[in-house]
Amino acid sequence: MHAYSTPREAFLDQIRGIAILYVLAVHTFDFWFPGGGSGVGIFYGLSGYLTAARVLQVERFDWTEALKFWARRIFRLYPAFIVAMLMIFLILWRFLPDRVDLFLAAIPGLMFFRRPIDWEPLGIGVGILWSLRVEAFYYLILPLAMVWGGRQRGLLGLCAVMMASSLISILIGTDDPLGGGIWHWGGGLALGSLAAYLERYNLAALGQVLKSRHFIWVLYAVLGLLLFLPQISSTVWWMEVMLAAAVTSLLILAYMNHPSIRIVPGLPWIGRLAYCLYLIHGIVIDYMRPVLGLTKIEKILFFIPITFGLSIMLNRLVELPCIELGKRAMTRLTSSSVARDR
Repeated sequence: MHAYSTPREAFLDQIRGIAILYVLAVHTFDFWFPGGGSGVGIFYGLSGYLTAARVLQVERFDWTEALKFWARRIFRLYPAFIVAMLMIFLILWRFLPDRVDLFLAAIPGLMFFRRPIDWEPLGIGVGILWSLRVEAFYYLILPLAMVWGGRQRGLLGLCAVMMASSLISILIGTDDPLGGGIWHWGGGLALGSLAAYLERYNLAALGQVLKSRHFIWVLYAVLGLLLFLPQISSTVWWMEVMLAAAVTSLLILAYMNHPSIRIVPGLPWIGRLAYCLYLIHGIVIDYMRPVLGLTKIEKILFFIPITFGLSIMLNRLVELPCIELGKRAMTRLTSSSVARDR
C-alpha cells in the first residue's frame, strides 16, 4: 500500500477513485447508473486542479519548464496507453481478424487519442479516447498560455476562453458532442484550474460555507445523485459533466478549508490505479466474452477481478516505472541546464 506524505495526497486520490468507480459503474451497469457524464466531470475537475496547481508552483514558467511539463505528460500517458492499444490489436488479430484492418487504419489518430469515426466495431476501449484527447489538448495549450501570457494571466485567460467556448458550443449545438474537443468540454478543466488558482493565491477562504461539514456532505450527495441522472440529451450530458466538475472543484477547496474530511479506506488505492483502470476496463467489457467464452452472468461476475488484476499489472509493470523514468530524465535535464548556466 502506498504511504502518503500528506493527507492532501490521499484526499485527491480518493476523488480520483470516486471518478473511476463512476466510470466503471456506468459502462458496466448503465441500466442502473445512467449518469455517464458524472465520472468524466469529476476527472476533469480534478485534472484541471492538479495540472494548474503543478505549474503554478513554478516561479518562472519559461520554455524550459514547458518542455519539462510536456515530457512528464508523455511519460505519464503514452506507455500504458500504447500497451493497452497493443492488447486490443492482439485480441483482434487472434479472435476478430475481420476488424484488424479497421484498427490499423485508426492507429495514426489513436496516437493523438483520436477515436475513429467508425469506432463502434473496435469497442469502448477505443470509444473512451475522446475524453483523454480533451485532457491531452489541455496539457498542450496550458504551458503555451503561461509562457506567452504569464503565469497568472495566462492561466486565467485560458480558463476564461475555455469556459466561454464551452458555453457557446452548447448554445449553438454540435452534431458530435463527444467529438467537440477542448472547446466543448474544456469548461470542466477550467473550473478545476480556477480552484488551484484560488488555493495558490490565498483566496480559498470563501467564508464559513466551505468550512461547514453539512456543505461538504451536500457536495457528496450531489455527486451521488448525478450518477442516476438519465442521459436525456447531449445538453443534459454536458450539464452533468460541468456540474460534476464544479462540485469536485468545490470539494477540493472545502478540503483546503477543512482538512479533516474523512478518507475512505481503499478509495485512494483505487484512485492510484485510475488511469490503468480507465484504459483496461473497456477492453475487458468488449472482449472478455469472445476471448474467454463467458456467459453474460459470468461476464458480470468476473469483470471486477479481471479488470483490477490487469490494471494492477499495467500499473506496476508499465505506468509507475515509466513515470519514475520520466522524473529521472527531467532531473538530469535540470542538472545539465544548471551546469551549463554555470
